[in-house]
Amino acid sequence: MAKILVAEDSLTHMEVLRSILESDQHDVDCVEDGQQALDYLNDNRCDAIVTDLNMPVLDGCQLVQHLTNSDPEIPIVVVTARGSESLAVDALAIGATDFVPKDSLQQLLTKVVRQVLGYRVAEAQASGLAGQLRKPEFYFKLTNDIGSIPVVANYLVTTMAAAKCGNPNLRYRTATAMASAIFNAIQYGNLQIRESQILDPQHADAADCDLAVRVKVSIANSDTRISVAHEGKGAITRTTPAPGTPESFEIEQCRGLMLMTSFMNDVMFNHRRSEVTLVVQH
Repeated sequence: MAKILVAEDSLTHMEVLRSILESDQHDVDCVEDGQQALDYLNDNRCDAIVTDLNMPVLDGCQLVQHLTNSDPEIPIVVVTARGSESLAVDALAIGATDFVPKDSLQQLLTKVVRQVLGYRVAEAQASGLAGQLRKPEFYFKLTNDIGSIPVVANYLVTTMAAAKCGNPNLRYRTATAMASAIFNAIQYGNLQIRESQILDPQHADAADCDLAVRVKVSIANSDTRISVAHEGKGAITRTTPAPGTPESFEIEQCRGLMLMTSFMNDVMFNHRRSEVTLVVQH
């Protein structure tokens, strides 16, 4: 059972967040603004934070900024609403690990929180190996099972931690960007599934499709380079609507592109958009 801190000034939305998280067997404490969240953390521990952006006293962006500097081991998920997209873009730029639109809480919150909690566990598992990994490179040839994505993302966190690359916040965000690229490669590149089908459980796995996704990671002293390529005819991502626009927050492909462009120093596509290369500087 993980301890989740929720920061939300609307009591109605607070109870929605609490209900979703508790139904997934998490222990949830709630506060009403960012300052209360910081006060809570002075005397308590938590495994992850879910925060609204528009709050009094200390808003969500200010909370993200403070914790990114003071406690980068805590992953932070921001909850976005229509009209607060610019704040969400700012929060992602300064340190948030992921985001969930309020309109998609029931579909996405549990998935996203589980993912960031996995990063926290992977980070802890590598705590005794920091700086001991000398040749940090790996290669996966994946089937089209989205269940493999958290496993590979957690492996990246552990590998970067063992190579002592960046801090935990950078490692979580790099894993989130890679996970987004793999998701898009499976769903849109190989399976060519429409956005409207993404959350339909019958499309969550397609083991009968023999097209692969190839993930190559090379970690150097100065940067980490990740290549994600698929064998299908679809594009690994789309560019319209543009990342960061209100429309893009509701579309998984643009959601993934926004995470990649927010977290990585460089995002490069090949001419067929069947491969993306992600580069993050340490």
